Amino acid sequence: MAKKKLTPLKKFVKDKFGDDVPMRTAQHWCQHGHVAGARKIGRQWFVDPDAFDSSTGNELADSILMAS
Repeated sequence: MAKKKLTPLKKFVKDKFGDDVPMRTAQHWCQHGHVAGARKIGRQWFVDPDAFDSSTGNELADSILMAS
């Protein structure tokens, strides 16, 4: 099984959204489960970009797609 590549939240936000999203907002999204593939390790947030890209944003649809 290949290791998942985790990206620090700051780099992920910069790559996906540019300077339009404040870090505190991105942290809030992660805390409340709105960013697929987000994981807190220690005091820092990391995101699996592949998991984020493969999510639809709909919890039901994502759970069905992940099951297949």
